[in-house]
Amino acid sequence: EMADYSSVAENCIVQLYDRVRYTNAPASERLDLNVNEKLQLRVSWNAWCKGDTASRGFESFVRMFQDRPETINVFSFAKGSSVEQMQGSSKLLFHVTRVFKYINLVVENLDKLENVVPLLRAAGGRHGCAGYNVPKEHFPHLGVAMRSLMKKDLSNYTPSTDRLWERLYGFIATQLCTGIDEYGS
Repeated sequence: EMADYSSVAENCIVQLYDRVRYTNAPASERLDLNVNEKLQLRVSWNAWCKGDTASRGFESFVRMFQDRPETINVFSFAKGSSVEQMQGSSKLLFHVTRVFKYINLVVENLDKLENVVPLLRAAGGRHGCAGYNVPKEHFPHLGVAMRSLMKKDLSNYTPSTDRLWERLYGFIATQLCTGIDEYGS
């Protein structure tokens, strides 16, 4: 039982450490958004997801697999699968739902991004060579797929909105990669 408390305490300390480090990082290493940018991100996200992040997540992963076929190799359970087979994969649907839950959490915490940094870095750590072994260069591909779908689906998706999403997803990918570097080996 003591080991459980020790593990929980260690996890809390690591989360606090990541949070403080991000908060005190130079401005060039943080994502600072003004009120209008945050509003634009929230409005576009909500208009695109319409409360169904799992479906949007699945569409985004399928688009990523189509545009960047090398990314499917990371998902042993999806390799060689058709879209229909992927829709029936509980492992893939679980992963997609979890990923988009994190993106939704980032959007909900645009005013306090330091709240999500520890979660993103921990997720990154799970994707390192000691875990899922995902190459860091794969992370941006999901953001590109997601943005292309938003652009297709939202009539008011402007170049300005696209740049904001590129920045926000870049922030997410950076935190995941930091997690791989620090916790994933």
